[in-house]
Amino acid sequence: FASAEDAVACFDRPGLIVAEDDCQDVAISVVHSNVKACSADIVIKATAQRCHDQRPFANPHPDITTRTVTVQIDDNNPSVTIGFERENDATHHATKYLHLKQTKYDFENIGLHYTVNDSCAGRDIKVDLTVSSNEFSFANSKTDENMVVLRKRKDKRQSHQLVAYVEPVHCERKPMKGAIHSKPLCDFDLDTSPFRFYQFDLTATDKAGNVGSDTMWAIILHDGYSKMFSSFPGYSKSDFFVNMVDATPPQNIIASIETSWLAGDTPTVWVTLSAFLNGLELSPAQVESFVADFESNVMALLGDKALKVIVDKIGGIDNLSNPQEGAIGRRIQRQQRRRVDQATEVTFRVQVPSSGDDSTVEIVDEFSERLNSGALDLNGSGFGSVSMDSTQVLDIDTVAGNSVVHTQSIPSGVFYPSWSGDDITCYNDTDYPAYMNSMEWFEDSLEHCCERHYIETYNQCMNETTGWYPTWHQFGNHNASCSNDKSIIPDYMNDLVSIWNRYVLHKLL
Repeated sequence: FASAEDAVACFDRPGLIVAEDDCQDVAISVVHSNVKACSADIVIKATAQRCHDQRPFANPHPDITTRTVTVQIDDNNPSVTIGFERENDATHHATKYLHLKQTKYDFENIGLHYTVNDSCAGRDIKVDLTVSSNEFSFANSKTDENMVVLRKRKDKRQSHQLVAYVEPVHCERKPMKGAIHSKPLCDFDLDTSPFRFYQFDLTATDKAGNVGSDTMWAIILHDGYSKMFSSFPGYSKSDFFVNMVDATPPQNIIASIETSWLAGDTPTVWVTLSAFLNGLELSPAQVESFVADFESNVMALLGDKALKVIVDKIGGIDNLSNPQEGAIGRRIQRQQRRRVDQATEVTFRVQVPSSGDDSTVEIVDEFSERLNSGALDLNGSGFGSVSMDSTQVLDIDTVAGNSVVHTQSIPSGVFYPSWSGDDITCYNDTDYPAYMNSMEWFEDSLEHCCERHYIETYNQCMNETTGWYPTWHQFGNHNASCSNDKSIIPDYMNDLVSIWNRYVLHKLL
């Protein structure tokens, strides 16, 4: 998949996931978690109310079954280069343009070599090579191959597993009447360059459909080409033939071949960091602009070694790309009111190139130093008087051979949601599920864990028998207020605690 969101959309298609219960319909939810450079967990949760507790005003505990599927993610285009490896046997040798003199040989080896890099190591990438030309020739004696020969070979170097030969001749542009032609058919595009050239297009496509490409050209020079073109303007310049080729794209596809490339030469990894910001003030409508501003400022601060920056959470609240931006913004705003004296945590990932574990650690150390230097500037953007409190590294992907492995350990005492059981709360033991293998699932306190994962049943998660409820039932009370007094809560609110008694105070306000 190109993204974790695409994977969720695929699994969330109607009819794809089937869940059955012996009492009633089952609600299915699909979310992504543990998103890394090249993989993500898709968490599928089926929820049904218990059969035996269907009384009016009851508060049934739901039956919940969870399944987790790990999928491959790749949101970057492959990096492709194509070029020539030849001795100086031509008049001009450039990286992308090869000049070959016309010869009497049937075919000439152009010295093709290419490389493909991808951010996800250990995966096969489809490679297509297409050769086109401004001319087309055909002879019955060469029905299989005319003009170009493409072959696969068993070279240990992936960059040399394709070999290409071209026919170093050209069509006669003004043949004399009655002259014997070297081929029965030899045609050329009108208004094209007055010499034959070949264009080589190499395209790499990964499993997620991301595409990278590169192009090079081989130019065939006539016998006596100097005398032929010496009177042309600009002939003395080294790019004379190149400019003519660029001005006339070829229309004839001559040959093509398909192969594959095993990625893993220069992988990239993700580093997950947590920044604590003082003075951050966000309105519900500012979430999207803050995320964009934060990502661009971090990219500018970290420099070329930061390939991509993604903000995952603000104050522990994720799903920031949710189209209901106002709802997400209001949750963040309410949280800031409750934690007025605390810094707001922003969790984000940085993608970096890595040639091994040591290089990753060096980059992470450099990032931490820059972020903690106070140089990150978020002022002047309407988000309050923002200053960096501190930055810490939460997670580092490391490169081991051709695979990316996860090395983080979960510290003791942190809280996780108890989704696999019947109770609605958070625990801080070590019996958390295997898929909770990174700190994104955990919070530093029961309060923060309940606020993040059980906001709709917050009081139940906190083991509080009575939460805050509106006091509009008290006649004569003209002031909008809330109470958590057990002695005056109305019976209908007490009976329907799942509706009236589940919010924290600021939820009602």
